[in-house]
Amino acid sequence: MPPKPTALPAPTAPNPINLNVFIHRDLHGDTRLPSLHDDYFSWLEAELEEISGRKVLTSFHRENGPVSLINFNYTGDHQDRIFAWKHSILQHLENHSITPTPLDLYLLLTRDNINSTVAGIANLRGNFGIAATTSYRVAAHEVGHMLGAVHEDGDNIFNGWWHETLMKGRGTFSFLKGNAYRFSNKNRDNIRTYLSQFE
Repeated sequence: MPPKPTALPAPTAPNPINLNVFIHRDLHGDTRLPSLHDDYFSWLEAELEEISGRKVLTSFHRENGPVSLINFNYTGDHQDRIFAWKHSILQHLENHSITPTPLDLYLLLTRDNINSTVAGIANLRGNFGIAATTSYRVAAHEVGHMLGAVHEDGDNIFNGWWHETLMKGRGTFSFLKGNAYRFSNKNRDNIRTYLSQFE
């Protein structure tokens, strides 16, 4: 009798994207707090899960968040602020003996813009971002940057009316167009390519 074939191991799911959202103290008590997940993140999670085949695990850090992070001074020069945010997060992680992976994202969510011209900023293909709640698209836009999406590959989609994809830059954004609540096909590819290098 021939030997039984060896069963192939079941494929394992890829590691999840861990989105850590620190709710700045200036949002504590805001009437939008109960709907933050639905308004700003639930549709982003679905979009990223469809693109990547990975689960997106979003954790909100509010009043119980580290004081140095939820009280972070985010206003001023945006390049200076993202550098300082990165340093603050890394210091916090080091103090708790946590080593971040490329799939661990750290986003500071704020009530106001960083300055008069910048609502958010993130490290391209990095772990760190700051986003204002002044538009539903800012947080998703900055998470997109962290995962490899770029302005140049943003697009307009016509579906009975023109809608802009998430990475359209502020200089090309139009209030006459709707929010597509998705990345362009090119940026979906950019995100897949970036994430494909990680288990």
